[in-house]
Amino acid sequence: MGIELHFALLILVSSVFAGRIIVVPSNGFSHCTDMAIVSEVLVSHGHAVTMLISSAHPCDFRADRKFDVATISVNIGRQEFADNQLDVIVEGMVNPWNMSAFATGMKMLADLCEEMLKNGNEVIGQLRRQKFDIAILDDASFCGIFPVNQLDLPFIGISTMSAMVEFFSNSPKPISYVPCGMLSQHTDKMTFFDRLTNGVQCALSPLAKKLMYWHFDSLNIKYSVRPESSVAEMFAEMELILWNRDFTFEFPQPIMPHVIPYGSITTKPASPLERDLESFMQSAENGVAIVSFGTFIVQLKGETLGRLPDVIAKALSRLPLNVIWKFKGAKTPSLGNNTKIMEWLPLNDLLGHPKTRVFINQAGIMGIYEAIYHGVPMVAVPFFGDQLSNAARVKAKGMGPVLHASDVTEDKLYQSVMDVLTNDRYKLNMERYSKIYKDKPMNNTETIAFWVDYVIKHGAKHLHSEARNLSFMAYYLIDVISVVLVVTIIIMSIIVWACRILCSCCKKTKQQKYKVS
Repeated sequence: MGIELHFALLILVSSVFAGRIIVVPSNGFSHCTDMAIVSEVLVSHGHAVTMLISSAHPCDFRADRKFDVATISVNIGRQEFADNQLDVIVEGMVNPWNMSAFATGMKMLADLCEEMLKNGNEVIGQLRRQKFDIAILDDASFCGIFPVNQLDLPFIGISTMSAMVEFFSNSPKPISYVPCGMLSQHTDKMTFFDRLTNGVQCALSPLAKKLMYWHFDSLNIKYSVRPESSVAEMFAEMELILWNRDFTFEFPQPIMPHVIPYGSITTKPASPLERDLESFMQSAENGVAIVSFGTFIVQLKGETLGRLPDVIAKALSRLPLNVIWKFKGAKTPSLGNNTKIMEWLPLNDLLGHPKTRVFINQAGIMGIYEAIYHGVPMVAVPFFGDQLSNAARVKAKGMGPVLHASDVTEDKLYQSVMDVLTNDRYKLNMERYSKIYKDKPMNNTETIAFWVDYVIKHGAKHLHSEARNLSFMAYYLIDVISVVLVVTIIIMSIIVWACRILCSCCKKTKQQKYKVS
């Protein structure tokens, strides 16, 4: 009764401060899934929510969704954009530091943003008449910053890849124990060489930010959105950052009061499975392995990555488990009789099933948190982007072994899974992390609902430190240190000069006494 009363009061209080909210996701399927769930949560707390997307957006919304969708038509096909996006991702997998792939990806997003700016005036006008109170956009929503400024709305950022926290939170960054950048594979325990390379990565972070927003700055000026400000300055004006991290997984580090960790929006108790899926789970005498590498695995290219689906299938066929593999594409001939292929998985529900023994995944952040929530150990196989840093945390926290995509062989993958099955420490660690993750005063959805209400009522600029207004010289006390050094040099010079004068006088006095004697 107490819990039911708590939820009733929460919904009642939220509805009193209900507002009109516009949500702008990035052009990625997983990001859209996150933002759609956020939208549903806000609607359930009494808000009116509209999601703004382009016609090239890959998200498929449920027919019974409770939020509105406003679409800007663009001259880029949905499948065309998705294919090009996957090509860039696959190119970047071979070398995560591939600047050519990075530049191509940014240019592709900029072209989409320009289409939205050229063709979005009518939709923006309609939205302006609805008088929204606030906007929410994720840190990969490069195009989203433009309609937010066109509508002149305060906004909250949802940091799904930690870019907002990295670039715009002004949180202190002790490079001796806080890894810098989403491509970093460092942990909070660094050797001298690790600290050296981490320092270089942090030093290059401002340059990375400039390169990332260069195309979008040009669009800002061309279409006169807010030409007096850079896109980075626009992002820095966000009221609050909702960070999809929890310190059961993230390394401890200092963060500012306007950065609110909430974990993952997709973690929740498991729901019953459909009959045929439940039957498959129950038929597994030794348990089930859940496998999900995302949708791009069938488009992998090259001598090493192109053979990966076949290598994975062979390794899975050797396991003493039933296997459910999320895979979209032509079935590989090496597929074992123990493996069930599905184009979509109710992942949270499968991970919460008592028969699930291990989760083999690409180190995507949502899947990791669902595994933590249900206490399921994993084998992480990162491909690109933040998956690299996520995998480093999986290994450091003892959640499971890590195999990089380019290093995967049939034997290595098989041995890694068997290591999880035969080594109790992974399961015990995950059960402990699960208890810690769940033990908090508000769950993930309550946290998001509370802070959105809070910003609508009060704003959150009072939670920002003065660091955002300091220059580089002032923030790092370079001016103060310079003055102290100059004054010290002057004082030391005076002392040296005085000592020389005294020595000279003493020498002359001694010479005179010697002559007299």
